[in-house]
Amino acid sequence: MVTTRDHLRWISEEVGAGVYASPTLLLAREEALGLVEFAPPEGDRTPTRADMIKLLCPGCRRAVVARELWG
Repeated sequence: MVTTRDHLRWISEEVGAGVYASPTLLLAREEALGLVEFAPPEGDRTPTRADMIKLLCPGCRRAVVARELWG
């Protein structure tokens, strides 16, 4: 999913308790509540695979891992 932070916040409000099914939506909701802060990688560090996989929904994450393990 490619979207803006504002859109993620809106989606997280609309899905209610379903926000707990997606780490990305949960982070967006927690940021809106002031509990966490989105931060870019420190310094000039290039985002790693771990940084990028955190943003995937559970279904996409499962597909990526399966593709990496079994081709």
